Amino acid sequence: MKRDITLFIVLLMAYSIGLDYHLCAQVSECLKEVDELPVLNEVPSPFKTCSGEVIKTKNDWLKRREEIKQILMFYEYGHMPPAPPISSVRLIKEADILESRGICKEFKVIYGPPEFEIDIMLFLPKDGFPPYPTILYIPKFWKENDDNLRIAEKCIKKNYVLCVFDKSMLDDDSGSRDQKIYRIYPGYDWGSLAVWGWGALRVLDFLETLPDVDTKHLALTGHSRRGKASLWASANDERIPLVIPQSSGTGGCGSYWIVGDGAETLKAITTDVAPYWFVPRLKSFVGKENRLPFDQHFLKALIAPRGQLSRESLGDLWANPKGTQAMHLYTVPVYELLNAENNIYIHFREGGHALQDTDWDLVLEFCDFYFFKKKPPSGLNSLPFSDIPTPSWMCQSN
Repeated sequence: MKRDITLFIVLLMAYSIGLDYHLCAQVSECLKEVDELPVLNEVPSPFKTCSGEVIKTKNDWLKRREEIKQILMFYEYGHMPPAPPISSVRLIKEADILESRGICKEFKVIYGPPEFEIDIMLFLPKDGFPPYPTILYIPKFWKENDDNLRIAEKCIKKNYVLCVFDKSMLDDDSGSRDQKIYRIYPGYDWGSLAVWGWGALRVLDFLETLPDVDTKHLALTGHSRRGKASLWASANDERIPLVIPQSSGTGGCGSYWIVGDGAETLKAITTDVAPYWFVPRLKSFVGKENRLPFDQHFLKALIAPRGQLSRESLGDLWANPKGTQAMHLYTVPVYELLNAENNIYIHFREGGHALQDTDWDLVLEFCDFYFFKKKPPSGLNSLPFSDIPTPSWMCQSN
């Protein structure tokens, strides 16, 4: 009975996004409850399909990619609704900033039906040649701090736009399902990470209407839980050319399978920290991590062949820098299959979890390198951990 219900749900969701019946029926073979799944002796392969076939070509990868997306929606993040139209835009305020070197514009964007709104703020250069490359940032805070202005100053100095939005208008990180976004989309099982990521995509819808914003040279970024949301957003929308998750940890770039000393575990995040970030099914793998049919290299692989930079801190043990390096290494073969190995990067620095001004210097330096072929930041792809296990499928894929 459970299997029949699972297949029905998969087919229903697939109908809404245009997947074919045979692919969906095949995916349903992967979507089992935890005790029905086999015990694995190593991190699962992104190249092995639900029917047991091994992916060897780019065309085969496209189908496998859809399988992986279905797996992560079912077990980890939940399903997101389709994009609603933008119904109206209102400019709330416009003001010069930074001694008239930049301009700040705040908008209220109304979407729907079903109707909801997002407050969006842009910091734009005044001197330069639009459209400008853009940093779309899922911020920790909205207005009650100076962080956004400090970041904006760095962006404007390099002729980038900074865009931030009020994610709490969609989900206030309280765990309540009585918030408006859940009430107007009652048929979706998404958690907070998917809501915030989906919100970033709705902001992108708005940015595409602005002549001063170059969305072809756009980087989506966020720190910690916002980094997790940035990854899931990028996995679901190929309009995002570059994603830069910063210290994203468990549920982001960090591994569930390979957990370094002092790192956040699956049990911690789904029991004590924020189980509502995910679908409830993820918690059922606590103590049974070797039954997980995925790890976070599956998430990172969904972004291929587009650009990604995982920015990590060696002293941020809770974010699992060792497991994050493993996820980077396990994703590289997918990029190699797609002849895009020059589009995936990782960067470690000393220090802890908090964002520093130098982190933003690195983000902008990397964007200049990735988009405009300028000098790369020092330390790219320098790997500090030498004891990462190599799964058998990596040897076979080479």
